[in-house]
Amino acid sequence: MVVGVGKSGAIPAAIIAKMMGVAEFHSATVKFYDEGKPPERLAEKPEVVHHSVGNLKGKKVLVVDDFSRTGSTLNSVLEVVKEKGADDVKTAVVALRKDARIEPDYYGVRFKDCVMFPWDV
Repeated sequence: MVVGVGKSGAIPAAIIAKMMGVAEFHSATVKFYDEGKPPERLAEKPEVVHHSVGNLKGKKVLVVDDFSRTGSTLNSVLEVVKEKGADDVKTAVVALRKDARIEPDYYGVRFKDCVMFPWDV
């Protein structure tokens, strides 16, 4: 199963799910940053405000976001996925900030400043 984070993480998550032939796809919306460039913090810590994840007992899950600055957004979704019973959970982002405190299992590129994705225009 693939879980896309927020609005912008759902785009690469859907692409990855299709490329991997994964039929089960869900999303999780996290309140933490706005959509600006650079993004402004909206909350003290990330909060999952909505998700479509059901019972994950015995499932392998890949949580995908577009970028990670600190890893805390991914961690908030990981908590939900693990609470729902997932056995094996991995994380992936398209772009990982060079000074990120937490590194996902997979990432495409490391970056220093803001990243503009095609869906940000």
